[in-house]
Amino acid sequence: MNKWKRRVFASLLVMAMILSPLSGSGFHLAAAASGESAETGTNEVTTTAVMVENEFGDVELEQTNVNATDLTLRIAGNDAILADGRADSVKITANMYYGNTVTQNVTKTIPLETGKTEYSMDFENFGKFSVKVEYTKSGSMVSASETATVGIVAEQYNLALVSATFPAVLFSLSLWDGAENQTTNENYCITKDADGDPIPTITMFHRLAAWNWDELPENVYKLPTAPKGAYDQTFADWLGARNQMSAYVKDLYEMNPNSTFTLYSTDNYIEHMLVLFEANRIPESQYRTVFLSDGSGTYYIYNNM
Repeated sequence: MNKWKRRVFASLLVMAMILSPLSGSGFHLAAAASGESAETGTNEVTTTAVMVENEFGDVELEQTNVNATDLTLRIAGNDAILADGRADSVKITANMYYGNTVTQNVTKTIPLETGKTEYSMDFENFGKFSVKVEYTKSGSMVSASETATVGIVAEQYNLALVSATFPAVLFSLSLWDGAENQTTNENYCITKDADGDPIPTITMFHRLAAWNWDELPENVYKLPTAPKGAYDQTFADWLGARNQMSAYVKDLYEMNPNSTFTLYSTDNYIEHMLVLFEANRIPESQYRTVFLSDGSGTYYIYNNM
């Protein structure tokens, strides 16, 4: 049995579960592959961290608006710090990692203001960040906080791990697919819920030239755990991208065990569902998969079985 027939055979075993048509764009997988469901242990969203700063006092970071990438910074003793002339600004550095490699870095210096104890910063992506706050005076660091892990989370996510050309077209059209809600909301799209709240849509294509990655639609993001420069290439490191997205999904689920996920995947890579969800022990009630036809590739494989 050649490699394509083996892949199709494995796919058919999984697809023997409950499948239903989804608006001409593939299949909606209504049940997960067999495996033990995860035990979440807690319903609390771990998006707040208090960083104990030895000299100047506590600094608290909190995502006050779930589904947004902004973080609120609260500085204890803000006015006293300014009155004593110990510092005039804070510098926030946030890093996201894949393994030991920094894949996202966001830095902002905020001038301190008398009478103001809360400041905000856009972290630009959802995910797990390692955050450090430094107090500065005239541009020089005078004190620094301990490093803390802070989560920027959403209630639900779309994930796109799409190969070939035809599936990229289908997914692009799906961004504005009103098949499920068009009777109640003519402006429905997959990047917003029925109330208009954002649904972060994390996207990785094998053929990266399919999109202009500098002009993404609203609420659509590159895969944050992809290495720097990954989207400048013609083709993605496909197996590497799958592992990077799996690690990212693991972090998102750990930070908010109530999150739900919708995966858009090419139909001859059904294993994406297993790598992203089953491997991370996400309950089948919290994810679904939409399979997009590879087109001629799918036809060729099934026609030669």
